[in-house]
Amino acid sequence: EGSGSGGDDDDAFFDRTDRRGKRKAGAVGGGSEEVVSEATLCLKLDALDAEAESLGRRLRAVEQEQAAIPGGGDTDALDAYMRSNAAVVADRRGGGGGGGG
Repeated sequence: EGSGSGGDDDDAFFDRTDRRGKRKAGAVGGGSEEVVSEATLCLKLDALDAEAESLGRRLRAVEQEQAAIPGGGDTDALDAYMRSNAAVVADRRGGGGGGGG
């Protein structure tokens, strides 16, 4: 029967709803609230659309620059090594693999 009182302690221990509620209420009430109108949201949306268009143009420009570079342009040192290694292996298999014996 001692476990009956222990069960209440376990319930209080595992029940975190009170703590979460207090934390959320403190976070919401602690800051100043900003009033946002439809006009403000439209201005923000227009600014974000313009930024997205600008970033799209920059991305296309960079992609065109990389496409103009021989070898793909998107190679780093590891990619370059792997490509050269693949070429060496292909040469060995194709040319020198059958002449060994």
